[in-house]
Amino acid sequence: ALGHLHSRQIVHGDIKPENIFISTADHDNIKTKILDFGLASTIMDTKVRTSGTPRFLAPEVLSKQAYSPASDLYALGLTLVESLTGATVPSAHDVSPDFYKSTHNQLSALLQDRNLSNPSAIASFILNLSEQDISNRPENANDALKRFKVIADVFSQEMVHRIEDIFIGRDRETNLIQGFIDQNNANTRLLILEGPTGIGKKTLMRRAIAIAQPEGYFVLDLSEPSFTRNTVKRIIDAISKNLPPSKREMFLERHNKILKLIKARSESEKEQTENIRVAYSNIIEYLRAIAGDNPILLSIPDIEHFSEDFYQFIDQLIHELHLPDANIRLIMSHNTDKPLSKILSNAFEKSLILGYCDKIDIEPFGQSDLEELQHILFNRTLFNKHHTNNILKQTEGLPLLILEYIKYLITHGAIKLESGIWALDQTSYSEIPIPGDITAYLENEYSKLDRVAKNILQLMAFWGRDISKDTLSALSGIPIEDLNYYLSIFINSMIIKSINNNTYNFIHDAYVKYIINRTSKGRIKNIHNSILEFLEHTSSIDYENLARHSLGAKAIDKSFKYVLLAIELLEQRLEYH
Repeated sequence: ALGHLHSRQIVHGDIKPENIFISTADHDNIKTKILDFGLASTIMDTKVRTSGTPRFLAPEVLSKQAYSPASDLYALGLTLVESLTGATVPSAHDVSPDFYKSTHNQLSALLQDRNLSNPSAIASFILNLSEQDISNRPENANDALKRFKVIADVFSQEMVHRIEDIFIGRDRETNLIQGFIDQNNANTRLLILEGPTGIGKKTLMRRAIAIAQPEGYFVLDLSEPSFTRNTVKRIIDAISKNLPPSKREMFLERHNKILKLIKARSESEKEQTENIRVAYSNIIEYLRAIAGDNPILLSIPDIEHFSEDFYQFIDQLIHELHLPDANIRLIMSHNTDKPLSKILSNAFEKSLILGYCDKIDIEPFGQSDLEELQHILFNRTLFNKHHTNNILKQTEGLPLLILEYIKYLITHGAIKLESGIWALDQTSYSEIPIPGDITAYLENEYSKLDRVAKNILQLMAFWGRDISKDTLSALSGIPIEDLNYYLSIFINSMIIKSINNNTYNFIHDAYVKYIINRTSKGRIKNIHNSILEFLEHTSSIDYENLARHSLGAKAIDKSFKYVLLAIELLEQRLEYH
């Protein structure tokens, strides 16, 4: 009804519950009517007036600006709060930012009392209508209706999670991985997955781990972002959990000595490097000890990102794989759009010549894959042959890019539900360009955010795992009520997802990498300092992450202290078990 008015350039000027009439006489045809047009005006009428019901007046009206369709939407937002909660919204007594921030928090609390917690799709929509800044509200009722339909469609169908969990095709690659993990296959011990960023290498590596674990493999997954200079410590932690007491004690005793050598500041760079190599040799020796009882699968994605020291470790490990009695499998991925070190190139070439290595060039999506994707998401085919060819050409068949494109089409109304059936709006579709790389959409969403929003996302990115709302509030210094507002924006933009009612994480690690790369060195150090102080003040025994953030904050002494505490804690747990 309000959209009908706005499309005819009319502003109502007094939207409130008393002026909205809902007829339920015909249960199959419920009608909504807007009453009392005594204060209505045309959009072209620039006459300044402050008439209307005080508690529903928009900030710009109280600031002596002309009414606009967005002023009606502000009143509609407050009307929805009163209608859903039965409470009376606060009347404006001034136009200061503090007043409207307080009002926003009160509205959020009222919705929370009716189980419409913020962030949620509906609460976010209502609070967006009642934004203080007119530029943050929809332009008119028809624009608001489009946004609401998108929210209702996307979140009622849990589309975000459906997109995220998809695994399509890859029969050829999966069969090759299955053969590689088969313990009767004594020849191939190194498997390299190659392809450009976004082709699905990490998804296949997760599939490899899922195949290996039921087969009795000890899996060492080095997929965490912190596996760079900090890799020695992380491998020690993983290995020590799987050693019998006698071997564990010997391993940890030797390794503690090596760590102390690495820690000594008086050593030269050459000695430091040599000690790290000794540490890796010790690790390989104990991997061999574990492999005597159980086969081992090491999973190492994005090998080109690691340090030169780690390349030496891989070179030593590949040499170990060449031994006749080796009971270790190594699966790695390499982004072909990034250079590989000479050390690894030579090691891979040698392994291929000796027959211990296989390489899988991961193929991009084809027409059948895109059609299967549509049937899983929408139970039908939305893209015709021309659309399909164009999408595959522009994205080069990269699954990550195709999925991001589909999410973008959904959130911008080009794909929507019509009478319970998903449909493609040809007009909206033609106006949205197909991206050439993943950063196109990330840039678009990130550039819209204010500094506070970017700071929150940076904290989440460097936290590096699921984070609770309480923790994020403590780290950022932002009250829960204000934080809810930002979380709702991130969720509706499909940047983050809600793990449960109080825990959040990014939808895809491409966002994490993008945000980390866009963060200045000074800001990175400050973030690690903030997280380190928080963990220390909360008496955390998460020594692994304490060490990681100590390293990021350039607190090297603390980093080594927490490494040793992590090892001691592992000893205690192993003795208990």
